[in-house]
Amino acid sequence: MSAEKENDPSAPHGDRLVHRSGNGDAWFLTEDSATGTAVIKHVPNEQSGGQISHSDVQSFLSEGASGPEHQALRALLERGFASILIAYDIHPAMGPAYDNLVQAIQSMGAWWHHLETVWIVRTEKAPEEIRDALKVYVGADDQLLVLDITGDKAGWVGVSDAGSRWLQDNVTARAS
Repeated sequence: MSAEKENDPSAPHGDRLVHRSGNGDAWFLTEDSATGTAVIKHVPNEQSGGQISHSDVQSFLSEGASGPEHQALRALLERGFASILIAYDIHPAMGPAYDNLVQAIQSMGAWWHHLETVWIVRTEKAPEEIRDALKVYVGADDQLLVLDITGDKAGWVGVSDAGSRWLQDNVTARAS
């Protein structure tokens, strides 16, 4: 990730873990920054000394590809992804409990966070699953809202170009 992207809170973040092997190799579903197409990023374990590599999804799932990483990607693609809006009102809005909530949200998939208490996460989890996972961070005087906004009509203003592209690609309705 470029330093510019890391410093832009409106830029989308996060690769989706597909599979981690017992030896520490990991495969992630991510996006090619040049083309916007889905790719698989293989991060080999440190002992192998290998280089990170990228494969397009079709090549990765080519005939005969039947390892656990291939099976995990097929299962992930079958379930599909949803765009989930998470909004909250947490008191206090700082400290370890708040930081744990933020980390939990970020662990759910590729995310976009531009508004102070609003996140959009691209994930295969249902809103109820997310609510149940996050409610441990919500106190008696706090509030949490989790909505599936996949394909909803949406509008925005004042959002960076990167954020606008992410919203257009991950939230607004697409023609079939």
